[in-house]
Amino acid sequence: MKVPAIDIAAAAATLKVLGNETRLQIVLRLLRGELSVSDIERELELRQPNLSQQLGELRDAGLVVGRRESKSVIYSLAGPVQERLVTALSYGFGIGGSVPPSYSAAASPAVRLRQTHLGAVFARVTA
Repeated sequence: MKVPAIDIAAAAATLKVLGNETRLQIVLRLLRGELSVSDIERELELRQPNLSQQLGELRDAGLVVGRRESKSVIYSLAGPVQERLVTALSYGFGIGGSVPPSYSAAASPAVRLRQTHLGAVFARVTA
């Protein structure tokens, strides 16, 4: 099977943005759902100036989007591509469990085979 071509420079830039502890913390939290800036600040125990800078970096990289709601700005992951990336990272680091739900042993071999062509796959070897 031929591996699809990707923009390596763009992929590396995205991973570089996620290489910052605070930014990684933010996107992992946003994987569970959108939050206002004040909620992010409180939940992750971040100070406003640093949080604003990190959210700006994530916005510039196209990883998160903000929308104004009254006097608050609500942040979420930018879309399904970003959600898949952050989900893959969370499972890759063991945060989300051992394997994503769609790759569970309950799925038939044919379903698992089709799913492997949808995006990144992390192998799990069992004895």
